[in-house]
Amino acid sequence: MSLQHSYFKNIKQILVLALLVMFSACTGHIPDPVDELDSQETSEMSQMTETTETTETTETTETTETTETTETTVDPETSEQTEQTTPPEETVEQEPNEEEVEPNFDQIDRESFGEDEGEVVHLLEPEAVPVLERPRRRMNLEQLDRAIQQVSGGLVWSERQNNNDVNLFESLSSTLGKPDYIQQTHEDLTPSSLFIKFLDDAARQVCGKRIDLDLEAIANPQNGVNDPQITLWGTLVPEETSQADAEAVNQQIRALVLRFHSHDLPQGESPRLAYWRWLFETASLVDHNPISGWRALCIGLITHPDFYSY
Repeated sequence: MSLQHSYFKNIKQILVLALLVMFSACTGHIPDPVDELDSQETSEMSQMTETTETTETTETTETTETTETTETTVDPETSEQTEQTTPPEETVEQEPNEEEVEPNFDQIDRESFGEDEGEVVHLLEPEAVPVLERPRRRMNLEQLDRAIQQVSGGLVWSERQNNNDVNLFESLSSTLGKPDYIQQTHEDLTPSSLFIKFLDDAARQVCGKRIDLDLEAIANPQNGVNDPQITLWGTLVPEETSQADAEAVNQQIRALVLRFHSHDLPQGESPRLAYWRWLFETASLVDHNPISGWRALCIGLITHPDFYSY
């Protein structure tokens, strides 16, 4: 491109010289060609400079318009809010380890929604009181014997030996873990399978004796004592079924649970009442005799862990 430019430039100079010669021939004056060339180059440079300045002016104008547009889109109120919210953020970053102080809600007095005015209401839940629990322990033989006599009206688990009634809790004490202080000094209080077997035998015998005495008292009122606090069916007729008076049967079951386990069952239907009620109804249905149901209740209450453990 530079060669072509110089080539055309030389041709242009030659043409200018020729025109000058012709002009001088006509007018009689020959101007200096060097001055002419310098003036021509100066005019070309001024044109280029003006073009460059015009381009720069246009770009500057466009930039200025863009800047003005950007400045007009900025909301001064938003910028002021941003400037106001910026310092707190810097303050939080400068103090990250400062502990937050919780308000003392116990000292806040709130108006009561009830009838009492000025009642102090604590907004925080009270701390839960831990329940003191301990592993359950089994009664020793003396305690178990006294407990059975207490709930049965003085009856003892016994066996006839040499025309004498022998307390089996005493005769079988070594078998049931009673220490002899020769080979064993600590009583075994674990509810082993052997203990459960002997307890079941004692419950069956004592409950059978209790029912026989109560039936004899009903047959011969003059010879026996029919105490509702001792009998298994209370004030009910022994042959009365659960369909005759369901609420009366439920009330007597609650009385037996209170006597044997010291648990006061709530009035109405409850899962624990349904459990003992099911035992009574099942035993009565198998033998077709409500007395079997009362016997099953007595045996089940004595062999239950709530009776021989505490």
